[in-house]
Amino acid sequence: MRSVVLLFALPISCAPIAIHPSSTLVSAEVRGPTATPNPDLTRSTSDTQEIADLISETMRVIHLPAFERNLRAVSSDFGPIAQSPFGQRLPSSVIADLYAGRDPAYSFYPARVTWTEGEGASSTGGDGIIRLSKLVHDNWRAGSTMRRSLAINSLAHELSHTLSSRRDMLSMVFVDRGFSFGWLRGRPPIASYTIGSVAQCTFLEEHGQMAEGLSACLRRYGVWHFTPPQFD
Repeated sequence: MRSVVLLFALPISCAPIAIHPSSTLVSAEVRGPTATPNPDLTRSTSDTQEIADLISETMRVIHLPAFERNLRAVSSDFGPIAQSPFGQRLPSSVIADLYAGRDPAYSFYPARVTWTEGEGASSTGGDGIIRLSKLVHDNWRAGSTMRRSLAINSLAHELSHTLSSRRDMLSMVFVDRGFSFGWLRGRPPIASYTIGSVAQCTFLEEHGQMAEGLSACLRRYGVWHFTPPQFD
């Protein structure tokens, strides 16, 4: 199967933030990111509804016990996960607690989600607006389990960028801007890509389409980058 490499890019540049995991977590409950459609930027009511449906399904997946189990298991095969290409390397159990919203030192900035017309990469802005690309929209609208898993990967990935070290503004904890596929491959997995691919693989597992196992699934869809299959 042919594949193409798309790199998600943030429109702002930010140096890695030092992560200091709290010794006491808030609770065992999964809180995690929050997101709503941004109707001001969508083209139609149907677009807004499709975004709402994608948000709802992505939230359902990242709240599954299987998602947390899979995310916590990543380090057993891949080693520590990098917060950013130049950031700290942390056990996947810490990444899981951060993404679940359990660490009181960090919070999620409310995200607003919209589609874009362009063929470029999806992105998350410093204003908390997630702009999902035409490719993500096409994947979601296609309706098949495989194509929708790719859209879930994309949104779960972008939601990771809304984890903030500040409560009064979005100060991104997980970043991945501007690093080429060739440079990243073979280095520690990047948190944002890993989170997206774990969400995708969990969704596929739930639907009986992850016969290859978690590690192979993550390698297929990317822990350093996003590698969706090309559909002719």
